[in-house]
Amino acid sequence: MNTRRLAAVCTGIFTLTIAGLWRTPTVNGDDWQPVSPEDLKMTSVPEAPGAPAVYLYRQVDRDDNTSREYNYVRIKILSEEGRKYRGY
Repeated sequence: MNTRRLAAVCTGIFTLTIAGLWRTPTVNGDDWQPVSPEDLKMTSVPEAPGAPAVYLYRQVDRDDNTSREYNYVRIKILSEEGRKYRGY
């Protein structure tokens, strides 16, 4: 097999692998936890004074059969600086 063909095959395999890893499960809105009024009113937490954001809830589910991991994370933004954590 010549070098160009080998490079093309390797590139194709790599692309398919990455595409498979980027596939994310669809989240049904019914599975989301309700937001409590206390969470909405929160402006700070005694355990971390001055924190820009805090985790309210975090759940990690792993499926060893398919090597997938699902993360459910709920954070509370407490200050303008905490906005950088919105994607987590």
